[in-house]
Amino acid sequence: MGFGQYGERAVPATSCAPLGASIRVGVADCLASEPAMARVLAGLAGVLSTGAPASLRIADFCPASPPSAQFAALCKTLDGALGRAGRRGRMLTVVVEAGTIDLQAAWQVRCRHLASSDLYAVLPERPPLDVFRQLWTLRHETRFGAASWPVVQSPCALLDAETASDVLPEAALQATAGSAWLHTMIDASELTAARLVEALDTAEAVFEAVAWPTAAMRHDAWLNRRVAVEICGIGDWLIDNSIDPEGHAALVRVDDLLGSAARTLQDHSKSLARSKQLPAIEALDPCRQLRPGELKRTWQRHWRAAVAASALAHRNLLVTSPWSLFAGDHADTRVFNLLPTLSNVDACTFRRRVSVARWNVNDFRGFHGRLRAVLQRSALPSLVAERL
Repeated sequence: MGFGQYGERAVPATSCAPLGASIRVGVADCLASEPAMARVLAGLAGVLSTGAPASLRIADFCPASPPSAQFAALCKTLDGALGRAGRRGRMLTVVVEAGTIDLQAAWQVRCRHLASSDLYAVLPERPPLDVFRQLWTLRHETRFGAASWPVVQSPCALLDAETASDVLPEAALQATAGSAWLHTMIDASELTAARLVEALDTAEAVFEAVAWPTAAMRHDAWLNRRVAVEICGIGDWLIDNSIDPEGHAALVRVDDLLGSAARTLQDHSKSLARSKQLPAIEALDPCRQLRPGELKRTWQRHWRAAVAASALAHRNLLVTSPWSLFAGDHADTRVFNLLPTLSNVDACTFRRRVSVARWNVNDFRGFHGRLRAVLQRSALPSLVAERL
């Protein structure tokens, strides 16, 4: 199958921009130490002063007092600092870990002190029923979301999967702490091989011009050159083509759509890697630790063969949102059938624009349970040792 069946079109100009920064906030340290709080506020101000949005990953509550009280004290301080600096709260995303704080209480604090910000909850691997009940009470809040894809994978067999404990602002991409991503969106109805190649070429040009706002992001951008080509509007594309989302044909078509997109991006990234080696791959070279001699020469031959076969110019390439599988304004539970197609992507975004008002709490649990099952099946171990 592939893109041929969808028809080639004129390739429109592709916009590509960096996602914002994620800043880790240790609550106990910040509330106990003025210098620690000052460092967080200075880091936040530095990011926002560049015009980039920021997310604050809230962690490490003190066990001696209620987490909601600590969160309120932190958000009150943040609100005051943002107000004094004249910064817009809507440039801020707050990220908490579900299970460490009551989510309803966290939402009330957000509404009281940071009402223009988004709030996301990162779900643990096996969320208890109480967490889903808390999520369910917030289901109508459009500025609240849940992220449950805690791994960033790489299509390059030489690179391991990474833990994704943060949520980057705006796209709500669940990503590795301190990582730097360029992001572009392509609607499924406009998806062609030419459009994907152009998106990656645009990202290459943008990489050279971006002034990343933190030292961690500058290092990560150099090391990993992460690109998030996000395919959106998949559910609407199915409806426009009169395909029943519950049928097997829909599963085949969406799997082919995302699989073909992944292969196209990987092929083009591999061609770019011939002239520009990814530093993350260079850093893995096992031959650097070996003494000169026949053993080292043998390993060098194996390593060069593995690099020639598998190296890409980017650590990550394709993302989508599980919510993009739904059409229209309301999330149809029949679309759960399509969740296995997410095994084609490297990471997930979690912005939600569709309503789940017709779901019950078991539907919500089932949605995230199926997401977790897809992730477990697709998260394969590194193939470096096998290839060498």
